Amino acid sequence: MKNVKNLGLALFVICSLTYCTSKKDTAGEQDSTSAVEATEDTQEMAEDSAKAEGDDPKLVYDLVESMYGGIAVMKQGEEMASSPAIKALAKKLDMAHTKLTEEMKALAMKKNWTLPTGESVDDKEKRDDLAKKTGSDYDKAWLDALEDRHETNIGKLEKAKPEDADLKMAGEKGLPKIKELLSEIEATEKTIK
Repeated sequence: MKNVKNLGLALFVICSLTYCTSKKDTAGEQDSTSAVEATEDTQEMAEDSAKAEGDDPKLVYDLVESMYGGIAVMKQGEEMASSPAIKALAKKLDMAHTKLTEEMKALAMKKNWTLPTGESVDDKEKRDDLAKKTGSDYDKAWLDALEDRHETNIGKLEKAKPEDADLKMAGEKGLPKIKELLSEIEATEKTIK
């Protein structure tokens, strides 16, 4: 009878520990989910603020947010690419985009426009998906992602009709640089595929 009681107590303790452990996991997952939701909320508020400021501030907000995402992808390419050509391109793009981002941030700060705090949640998810690839699959997907990103930003800049003279000048200066970088991506793509 004593062995049955001990067995019952042991099972109770095991079940209790399992329950507590699963509750901790769930709480950790909730903390993670809460952090993502808080980030999304913060970004949405900043984006709404930029929209309210007008078309020029919204354009700068979108471009800087995209460049934050692009820089993160470029740094990932420096680490994960299997091709030395892609690693070199990633490093070059990282430096060029960091400079462009700093210029856009300086303009936004001068104008007192709202800036994003980092890359968008969507860009982070795309980068996380990209990180699941390896070898030449990663290299090709990385080039495709950067090509799409540059084409999108070129389209935004070409369609934009900034009213702010400083922003207009920055766009006229930056657009040829972004097109040049896109050409380098496309040239590298031809050597990889």
